[in-house]
Amino acid sequence: MLHLDLLISPQQNQLDYLAARYHAPVVGNEWRFANEVGRGVLRAYALPLDFAAYTYELEVVQPLALDTVNPADSGIYCVFVNVGQAPVTKTVGSDTVTLRKDQPGGVFFYSPGNTVVEPRQEPGSYMFVCLTFTRQSMAPFLEPGSALAAYFASGRVFHVFEELTLDMEQQLRPLVGSAAPLDTLAVYSRVLMFWQLLVQQLARRQLARRQLAPVATRLLQPDVKQLFRARALLEENYQQVPSIEELAQATGMSATKLTRYFPQYFGRTIYQYAQYVRMRKARELLGEGRLSVSEVGFLVGYSSLTHFTNAFRKHFDVLPREVLRQGRQLVPVSGE
Repeated sequence: MLHLDLLISPQQNQLDYLAARYHAPVVGNEWRFANEVGRGVLRAYALPLDFAAYTYELEVVQPLALDTVNPADSGIYCVFVNVGQAPVTKTVGSDTVTLRKDQPGGVFFYSPGNTVVEPRQEPGSYMFVCLTFTRQSMAPFLEPGSALAAYFASGRVFHVFEELTLDMEQQLRPLVGSAAPLDTLAVYSRVLMFWQLLVQQLARRQLARRQLAPVATRLLQPDVKQLFRARALLEENYQQVPSIEELAQATGMSATKLTRYFPQYFGRTIYQYAQYVRMRKARELLGEGRLSVSEVGFLVGYSSLTHFTNAFRKHFDVLPREVLRQGRQLVPVSGE
C-alpha cells in the first residue's frame, strides 16, 4: 500500500506541493498526473479574501494511505467536501468518520494544529473539493458571539464533521468534472454560497448542542450509538422505510426511547427524517435528468405519481418536473 503525505502551508499551495513532491509539472492552475497511484487532474483557484478552492478528480489503482498535516502556525483553515460516490475515511485523534455525499457526514472542517489520516483508500474513482482560507478571510463575516466567531477564537484547535446537504452539494459539484478550468468569479460565487450554507448549519448545530446538554446526561453511550444506527438505517432504506418497531428491533432500543430521543438528536422526527432522505434522493435523481418523474417517484418508494408530486412540491416548493427539466438541459435524454 502506498503512503502519501500533504503539508498545508501558506508558502505553497496544494498543487505546487504535490507536483514538487511527486515530480509532475503544474500547467496554469492545473496538475495532471499518471503514475503508480493512478491518474487524475487537480485544479487550484486563487480567490479573493485569501480563499482558495482545490478540486480533485482521481482514479486510484491501488490502496493508499494519506497523511495531511496542518501545522499550528499555518494560519490556514480547511474544509474538505466529498462530492463523489466513493467513501473517504478520515481519522483525527480518536475520531474516525467516513465521508460520503449521500451519507450524513460529507463535510470535514478543521483548523490549524490538526493531522488528518486517511488510513486506507481502496482503488476507485474519487471526486472532492478542498476549500482553504485564513482567519482574516472570515473577518467580514464574524459577528461577536456568533457560532462562526466561536470557531475562530484565537489559538483554538478544532475539527468538525458535518452533513453535506443537497443545497451545499449543488454549489460545489459543478466545480468537479469540467473538461477545462472554470471561470474564477463563478467558482468564488459558488464557494461563498456554500460557505453561507455551512455557517447556517453550524449555527443550528451549536444551538442543538446547547439544547441537548440535559438530554445527553440521560443517555448512555450505547444508546447514542443506537440512535445513529437508526439514522443510518433510514438513509440506507429510503425505498422501503422501516417502521419504528423494525428500527427498535434492529437497534435494540425501545420504540418509546427511540421516538423520544431521535428528534432531540437529529432535529427531525423519525418520519420527518425518512421523508427528508427520500426527497433528497429524489431531487438528486431528477437533477441527473435521466429518469422520468414517475420512475424517480417509484425508486424512492412512491407507487402514486400524484402523491410523489405533492410530497416533492411540499418539501422543495417546486414541481419535480421543473427539476427534471433543468437536469435535462445539462444531460439530454430521449423520452419523458
